[in-house]
Amino acid sequence: MTAWPYGTLWALILGVGRPPGETTICEFDHRIEEQGLGKVVLAAANDHLKAIKSSARL
Repeated sequence: MTAWPYGTLWALILGVGRPPGETTICEFDHRIEEQGLGKVVLAAANDHLKAIKSSARL
C-alpha cells in the first residue's frame, strides 16, 4: 500500500504548488472507492459548494 497523497491534496485545496498528476488523482479515486467513501466525499463537496453559494448571496 502506498502513502496517501495528503501533501498534494492539501496543496491543491489551499491553492499552493502544482496540481496533482493523473496518476495521483487515479490512486486517490481508487482509494475512495475501496473504502466505500464515494457518496460521503460527494455529499461533503456538495455541502461545501452550497455553503459557498449561500455566503456569496449575503
